[in-house]
Amino acid sequence: MLNKILQSSFLFIYRIVSSTGILNSSWGRSVFEIVYLFYKNHFEAGTISLLQNYVKPKTSVIDVGANIGFFTLQFANWVTENGKVIAFEPESVNYARLQHALREANVTHLVDNINMAVADITGEAMLEINPIHPSDHKLATHGVPVTVTTIDHILEIREWPEISLIKIDVQGAEQRVLQGAIKTLEKFHPVLFVEVDDQALQKQGTSAQALLKFCLRYDYTIHKLNKNVISSSLTIEYILQYLKKTRGYMDVLLLPADL
Repeated sequence: MLNKILQSSFLFIYRIVSSTGILNSSWGRSVFEIVYLFYKNHFEAGTISLLQNYVKPKTSVIDVGANIGFFTLQFANWVTENGKVIAFEPESVNYARLQHALREANVTHLVDNINMAVADITGEAMLEINPIHPSDHKLATHGVPVTVTTIDHILEIREWPEISLIKIDVQGAEQRVLQGAIKTLEKFHPVLFVEVDDQALQKQGTSAQALLKFCLRYDYTIHKLNKNVISSSLTIEYILQYLKKTRGYMDVLLLPADL
């Protein structure tokens, strides 16, 4: 509940500042990003450092919905040797800021950042732009045209580098991303860190229940990140009740059953 209040407050302030035109300047955008990353790090993302335990040596990590790079930068610190972060961000402004963040952090050699959307098809799609929420752009039937690809396609043309972790935050298209990654799931059985928002999923023609059932079919167990520990296995019913109670979303950790 606290996170939801903080997010609402953050967006309210963002709308006011955005209406002044300040965010169109480079310094205004930079200040916004500092505040945004502080918010993500301290209030929304939770103890994501626990995810580092699942990034095996020499393997790569995929960040679908990289935005301006909060998770991408974390992952770049965790990959080793020939491991890479493959980061996808379709929206042009966010993508430019992602590139800037990678240069500032001196990790461009560790990240393949790709200006595409990810789903269950390859080709072209439409991205609906939310002018008052830079993290809420989504695949839709209208908007701006973007190139769309699948995880399986991208890994196949890269000759299947081993993937140990995939993070997905794409405003309701999470199941479409996974449906385009079936070969990857079967080949590597990577750990999945997925935003689950039932309302957003329903707008994309699926649901939280359908998404989680899909993951269970590929032998995953459901968990969440607590402050300093990963929860025991959770049921689909638990997640659905949580979403109903909070009227929000939940970042779900899906672990291979044999891990």
